[in-house]
Order: sequence, then C-alpha cells, then structure tokens
Amino acid sequence: MSTRCTIKDDLDEGTGQGFHLYEDLADERNCVMLDLEGFTFESSVAFTPSGRPEMRVLVRIPKRFARSLGLIANDGKS
Repeated sequence: MSTRCTIKDDLDEGTGQGFHLYEDLADERNCVMLDLEGFTFESSVAFTPSGRPEMRVLVRIPKRFARSLGLIANDGKS
C-alpha cells in the first residue's frame, strides 16, 4: 500500500515531460516531494568561503508546467 498522496501532477505525453507533486504520509519531516521527468537539468558543486560544498541544481521547466505548479502567473502568454 502506497503512502503517497498526490497534490498535483501533469504529463505531456508528446514530450514525455511531467511532474508529480506529492507528500508521503509516512514521512515525518513535514515535506513535499517534486518528482520531475523528462526535463533538462544542470548540476554543480560550489564551495562557500568557509570551504563547505554547496550543491546547486538548475532545471529548465517549460512555462506551461511552471504555471501549473504556481511558480509564475497565468497571464495567458506562452
């Protein structure tokens, strides 16, 4: 039995791009998970002045998905 509870999901079957935003009811950290599929991404490690490594991830998300996630306004533009 799955403990995942979907908050929102979207899939473009033509491109294979999509996302699944969910929470895991068994996770006690009060977090949500964002599972991305089919997007281009870049990752890098930079070092802070104290020498501590800092991981960075850049994901290129089409505006359609960004609107669906509420990251940008739905202003009717492409």
